[in-house]
Amino acid sequence: MTTDDTSLRQVTLFIVGAVYQDFILHVDRYPFEDEKLRANHVTKRRGGNGGNTLCVLDQFRRVKANNDQEVEVALEFVGTFAGERETAEKTSPVVMDLLKRKGISLSHSIFRGLQYETPTAWIIATPESRTIVNYNELPDLTSSEFIERLGPVLDSPSAIGGYKVWFHFEGRNPAECETMIKWLHKYRSEHISLSIYVSVEFEKPNQPELEDRLLPLADVAFFSRIYAEAGGFADAPAGFLENIRRKAKPSAILYVLWGSGGAYGLVNGSEQESAPTSFHTPALPIQKAVDTIGAGDTFIAGVILGLAGKDASAEESAVMGCALAGTKCAQVGFDGLNAKVDMK
Repeated sequence: MTTDDTSLRQVTLFIVGAVYQDFILHVDRYPFEDEKLRANHVTKRRGGNGGNTLCVLDQFRRVKANNDQEVEVALEFVGTFAGERETAEKTSPVVMDLLKRKGISLSHSIFRGLQYETPTAWIIATPESRTIVNYNELPDLTSSEFIERLGPVLDSPSAIGGYKVWFHFEGRNPAECETMIKWLHKYRSEHISLSIYVSVEFEKPNQPELEDRLLPLADVAFFSRIYAEAGGFADAPAGFLENIRRKAKPSAILYVLWGSGGAYGLVNGSEQESAPTSFHTPALPIQKAVDTIGAGDTFIAGVILGLAGKDASAEESAVMGCALAGTKCAQVGFDGLNAKVDMK
C-alpha cells in the first residue's frame, strides 16, 4: 500500500501469527465436571490473537503523530490458511472476515491446501473468565517462507512507504520465529535508512524455549497475567518485569497486562548502564465487563499504534492500550472501537 500524498508518512505493520474460527459459548458460570449446562447464546467469529489485533488496528488507519504529522497505517497479515487462495476468499469465514475490512492485506500469507481445516477454538465464556479448547493441524509459516516473501517487500521502499516497518510476532514456533527475527535484525543492520521494529507476545506460560530464544531479540515484549503468575509472580506484576528484564535486550520495552489492575510497563536500561524505568497505567473504568475475549490483543493493538504510528512514549502508548482494551471489554466483539476511542 502506498500513498501519493507527500504530507503523509506511512507506517507498515506486519502481524505474524494465526487466525482461528471461534465458537463462543456464553454461560453464567463455568460448568462442573460431567454437568450439562445450557448456554445463553453462541457467537461465531474470526479469532486468533493476530487476527484480533489486526481488526482493531484496521479501525485506526490514519493517526496523528506527536509532531502533528499525519501518519497512514498499512496492515499486512503474514501467516497460513487452510484451503486455496481463490476459493478461500469466497468460502472461508475467517478469510472473508479479514478481506471485507479492505485495509488488511493477505498477499504475503500462504494457503496450505484443501487437505487442512481452519484452526478452530471452542470458548466457554463466563462474566469472569474464558476457557479455551482449540484444534490446529495447520503447519505454521516457516522461516524460509517468511524470508522468501518479505525480502522483496523490504527491498522495495515504495511498497512499504519507505519510513517505518513494525513486525509483531505471536509467541509460537520459537525456532522458526527466532530465525525470522534474526534475519530482520541482520536486514536492519544493513539498511539503516529503514526503521524496523520487532515486538513479541508471550501469552502461554511454561514455554522456556520461547522466552530464551525470542525475548533477547524483541524491541517490545508483551506478557500475559497468567504468564507472570506461572513464573511465581501472582501478586507482583512490577516484580515480574524487574526479574524478567534481565533476559531482555538493552532499552527494550516490556508490558504485562493485569486485567482490572491495568497494565505495568518497564523500559530496560541502555547499554550505557542507565537504570530501567517502570510505570503503571490504571485500567479504564467501566460499569460492567461484557466480553473480555481479546482484551489483551486489543491492548497490544493500542500500544503498537502508539509506538509505531504516533511516536508516543512507552507509558503514553500503555494509556492508549488500556483505553482500547477497557472499551472493548464493555462491548461484544471488536467493531466500533474507533467511534468510542479517539486515537488521533
